[in-house]
Parts: sequence; C-alpha cells; structure tokens
Amino acid sequence: MKKLKRYKMLRLLIAVSAGIVVLPAARAALPLSRDFKHIVSATTDPALEMRRQWLGPLYEHVEWEDERVFRAIRPFYSWTSDPGFESTHTDWLWPLGQWRADGKMRSGRFLIAFFQDFDVDDPQSQSRTWVLPFFFSGHSRWREPYTAVFPLGGRIHDFLGADTIRFVLFPLYADSRQGPDETVHVLWPVFSRTQGPQLERWRVFPFYGQATERDGTERRFVLWPIWSSVRRENTDDDGGGFVLFPLFGRVRTEHQSSFTVVPPFFRYSTHPQGTELHYPWPFLQRSTGRVEKNYVWPLWGRKSSPGVDSAFFLWPLGSLGRQERGDSVAIQRTFYPFYFTRRIYDGETMEADADTGDSVFHVAGRPSERYEKIWPLYSYQRDEDDSVFRIFDLWPGRPFTAIERNLAPFWTLYSRTRTDSGREQELLWGLFRRRVKDSGRRRTQVFPLLAWERDAAGDRRQVSILRGLFRFGTEGDSSFGSIFSVLRWGEDEERP
Repeated sequence: MKKLKRYKMLRLLIAVSAGIVVLPAARAALPLSRDFKHIVSATTDPALEMRRQWLGPLYEHVEWEDERVFRAIRPFYSWTSDPGFESTHTDWLWPLGQWRADGKMRSGRFLIAFFQDFDVDDPQSQSRTWVLPFFFSGHSRWREPYTAVFPLGGRIHDFLGADTIRFVLFPLYADSRQGPDETVHVLWPVFSRTQGPQLERWRVFPFYGQATERDGTERRFVLWPIWSSVRRENTDDDGGGFVLFPLFGRVRTEHQSSFTVVPPFFRYSTHPQGTELHYPWPFLQRSTGRVEKNYVWPLWGRKSSPGVDSAFFLWPLGSLGRQERGDSVAIQRTFYPFYFTRRIYDGETMEADADTGDSVFHVAGRPSERYEKIWPLYSYQRDEDDSVFRIFDLWPGRPFTAIERNLAPFWTLYSRTRTDSGREQELLWGLFRRRVKDSGRRRTQVFPLLAWERDAAGDRRQVSILRGLFRFGTEGDSSFGSIFSVLRWGEDEERP
C-alpha cells in the first residue's frame, strides 16, 4: 500500500513539474461535446466506437471496439490505455515527461529523473528512483535496499553493467561486483584489482596492467596504449600476439593470424570464417568468407552475411538493407533525411520465380507491409489492406510512436485513410472531411459550415448547415428538416 501511494505521488509530481495536472474532471470533459456540438467534430466507425476532435489537433479522444482508448490535449498531454495488455502510457510535454504502467510494473521519467518498479504490489520488489547522476535509491533484484549520493558515497545496484557498485568520495574509492568477479578501485582509473574464480587482474593505469584467466589466457599492457599483448595456452586456439602502438602488431594462434601496421589503419587477418583486410581503415575494407564485405568509405560499401545484406553510399546519407526472417523478407532503403522506405514480403506475396536481376535489395511481388516517406512532403503506410497517406510529415526517418501521439497531428494538413470499413479524407485538421463506407454510405463536411450525406442506395439524403442549426433532407418521396432544432417537419430524429 505504501508503495502504491509512493508511485502515485511520483506520477503527480511529474505531472505538476510538466505544468499540467490531469484532474478527474478533465476525464469527464468528453460529455461536454453535447453542449458544444457546433465546435466539436465527432465521427463513428465500425472499427471505432467513437472519435472526437476539438479545435483541430489540440484535443482528440478515440475509443475502439476492443476497449482501447486514446486521449490527447496536445502538446501538453496524451494518454493511451490498452486493457487487453493491461497497459497505459502517459506523456507530459513530450519528451520532458512520461509514465507507463504494464500489469504490475510502473515506470516514469521527467528530464533526468527516472522511476521504475517491477511489482507495485510487492514492497520489496526490484525498483529504482534515480536522478542522474546525483541520486540513486531503490531495491535490487535480490530485494536489497540501496541509496547513493554522487560523489559523496553509497551503494548502487544494476548500474553500468555491474551488479553492485559502492563508492566513497568518488574517484577516491570504489568497488564493484559483476557476477563472481569483484573489483576495487583507488583513485579511479589509476589503481584497480579484480578477483574472481575465473579472473585475476590488476593495473596501475596507464603504466602497467595484467590479467590472468583460468583458461590460460594472459593479457598485459605497458604505458597504454603503447604496448599490449595477449597469450593463450591450453585452449582450443593457443597462441598470442602484441601491438606496439602506433607502429605495428602481430597475432598468431592455431586458428587465426593477423598482422597490422600503423594500427588500426592497415591490417590483414585470416581465420576459419575467412579473411579481412584494412588498407587503410576505415576507408578501404575487404572481407571474404562467411562475411563478404567491400567498403570504399564514405562513398560506397557492401556487406553480406547469412540472412543479412547491407550497403551504403555517401555515408551516413544513403543505405540499403535486406533481412530474412523465416519465410519473410524485409527490404529497407534510406537517403537520410529525405527518403525512407521499408517493405516486408512473406511467402504469399513474393514471386519466387520472378527475375529481379542481380540485386538482393529487390523482391518481386506486392509487399504485405509497406512504409514510405519523402521528407517533409508525405508519408504512406500500409499493413495488409489498411493504409494511411499524409501530407506533411516533418519527422525524418521511420515513424516514432511518441511523435505520432503528441506532435504529428500538428503538421498533418491532409490525410487519406483506408480500413476494412471504408475510406476517409481529411484536410486542414478536419475542416474538410469526406468519408465513404464500404456499405456505400457517403458523408462530406466543411466544418463547421456545411455537411451533406447519402446512404448506400441513395434513398436518403441530408444537408446540415452550421452543425445542425439548419437541416434539410429527403427519404424516398418524403422530406424532413429542422431550424434551430425548434421548428421541425417530416422525420424528427437525427441519424448519426
């Protein structure tokens, strides 16, 4: 109970720090749309129970038939709930603050402050409250409490790859434990000693250091990085090597051989998987064997390994990629930030016998999933038969969910959406919207001035002026309408 109160208080503090407090009344604001229906845009859809927008992208509320809910007051706040996964996600002034709940796990962040609790019902479960790099508190995975104030002293668990770190007046003294290995540092990084069942290591950096592993491997350095060496005995790859920086180096074992001049620029290596040549690194690189690589960096490069192919041109601007996952293939092309596309083909959509030339970055057939963006003009996304086309899209590269929730609607001036239930077009944040259902029903509106619609058979037609202040329509041979919702004739009931 105390832990639940603590995380609720942290969530409230994050919201207050971000400058917005979500009160229960705010969640009850949705029914107000009935009172303000002439400035609120509301739509329904078989896949959506309800979607309501207020003042363009500023306020949005969406409910799906599977009980998922999305609510946003942009750019201050957004909230997503998915009961199927027992999860909620909240953003405050993204990227400043976030809060997430997944089952019994809670996590949050505001600026440099982080909170995470793996089980809010267990007061001793693994948790952390960190204000980097100054304050650390929580429980470790072994249910041990810890607290540290940097650089004065304390103990931290699960940090920087170590199971436990203790320090006093850092860098004066620190010790750490990683698995069975324990390390003591004095005047870090000058003096250190590591002891464990498989490793003995000590150093006076940068003057001298050595490490001995129980498998027979010995490593040393003298005046790092000028001299370093390694020696292996009683292993399946006995041998050794050294590097005299920046002149040359040599490695020779039973299974591999390497020679380097002016390291790391010139090197030639052979090993059971193939050969590798730098001449000089990173500008000219070549590998043969299991990994095939040819680089003329930064102009052009190509690399292939089982199941994965990649290439670049004018690094880091242009890149190509292919990845095989079982019976599916993903192809990605990028010329950052202007062009990005990703297509996924499965066994049903690939044309195995089609001629694709000698390019592994081309697959014949219609992709089952597709995403394409020409920045900042437009983006197009299709998953099976559902698709979304948007103008503009100011976020470069692949889509990012936090951007989609909080910022993308501001610069989306036009969108075209296709789902199982029909098609929808929207211009200028809903000022113009046209919806066509697969059943044949059509509705067009110029918000808030005019809207007109007809059903699939064309038997019913309706025109609405000023969000329903004036309504006129026909159904069969009869007519209906209303003025100011007071004077009515014909059919008296509005249809959604």
